[in-house]
Amino acid sequence: MSYKKGVRHPTTSEVQQISKSLLKITDPHQQRRAEALTLFGMGLSPAEIAQSQGVHLNTIYKDLCAFEELGLKAIAQLRPSGAPRRITAEQIELIKKIAE
Repeated sequence: MSYKKGVRHPTTSEVQQISKSLLKITDPHQQRRAEALTLFGMGLSPAEIAQSQGVHLNTIYKDLCAFEELGLKAIAQLRPSGAPRRITAEQIELIKKIAE
């Protein structure tokens, strides 16, 4: 997977907004992403951030690319969880009818 090398750093005001929002964030994924963006805004390299957070470097690059694309909304972006659906809504309704 390739990443853009010129991902912009958060501005001072964005870092301040992220720092304020850190107190309200309860989701660990969102908190980690906010912390990564704060550290990146403070001048740490993606490798240093990954090491300090104990995550893979690709995770940090995904965070930075999401920030590049979405701005501060990237923090609230939910990660996909679980396996994709393999059953349609119509199949669920049919199963319910059969069960009744």
